[in-house]
Amino acid sequence: MGVSPFLFFKINPNDIIGNQYGRIIVDNYHHTERDKWNEITHFYLCHCTCGNSNQFLVSRNDLFKGRKKSCGCLMNDQYALSGKKPWRDTHGLLHSRFYSIWADVIKRCTNPNCTVYSYYGGRGITFDFRWWTFDGFYREMYESYIDHCLKYSEEDTTLDRIDYNKMYCKENCRWATRKEQANNTRRNKRVEYDNGLYTLSEILERYPHHPEVNYHIIHKRVFICGWDIDKALNTPIKQ
Repeated sequence: MGVSPFLFFKINPNDIIGNQYGRIIVDNYHHTERDKWNEITHFYLCHCTCGNSNQFLVSRNDLFKGRKKSCGCLMNDQYALSGKKPWRDTHGLLHSRFYSIWADVIKRCTNPNCTVYSYYGGRGITFDFRWWTFDGFYREMYESYIDHCLKYSEEDTTLDRIDYNKMYCKENCRWATRKEQANNTRRNKRVEYDNGLYTLSEILERYPHHPEVNYHIIHKRVFICGWDIDKALNTPIKQ
């Protein structure tokens, strides 16, 4: 039996640079990752012909299958022609914390005037095209939001990206307490200890240590002085 000629076919990620899909023009190849089905997909930095100067990430699959055709302006134009508003407050959540969380995601990824834009949109972080409208965010995230609020309270329910280098989407987001989210920021270094990877805060919570040792002390000992974890945990402060 012969070998399929497609078996060794490899996609050149640069082959669509400069192409236009709907209103989207592909500027540069950005990165490659595997999706939840372990299939490889390429991501590209793109811009929209509407005049929006912000670049955004789009996957090759979304471009080819027409799931993403603009920066969001196409949908707004369609609503304008129909005389309808892009989103009506059918859920009664316009002034809710859940709505504010969605609005913050859009702002930090798309608005260069946002104070934290450089940490999100400025470094290529974008969001699932379904979340351009609040209704899409509501359909994918509201039920799990309520479950988390009932368990931890609404005030202690935050939207957290599992991998902080990847986009906002249902597969890469979870509801987390403020403490859990703090342990997942890119500023928090993880160290290997007891066959696991932990932040220093997690190590102090999980393992016995000298009562004089706090976060600032163990941080200095491990990252500045180069001590191993056991020594950093159990050595008292010299008087």
